[in-house]
Amino acid sequence: MPKVEYDNFQKICLFKLGQNFRLLDADERSKGKQEFAAAIDDLSSVHPILSYSTVGTRADTDFMLVQDSPSIETFHETSRRLNTTLMAGYLEQPYSYLSIRRKSRY
Repeated sequence: MPKVEYDNFQKICLFKLGQNFRLLDADERSKGKQEFAAAIDDLSSVHPILSYSTVGTRADTDFMLVQDSPSIETFHETSRRLNTTLMAGYLEQPYSYLSIRRKSRY
């Protein structure tokens, strides 16, 4: 049996923005979104984070973040950093998936 080699880990996090965030005044919402986006930009400089809207496709989530990394510790750092933002207090995370990809034979 051939030895299976693995390439990268992948983390997929789906988020739902709480109703209370929508009740904040426009300036506070804007500040929260900018801070969250800046954190993602900073983290993406090392291990890219892709974002996708799930609005209109799922009732229980609003957006999804996907990140690949050779180290699982990267995901811990990403979560830690995002949880320091203002917007984190208004986010729920109904789904989170972790996978490991097999290296291609080709």
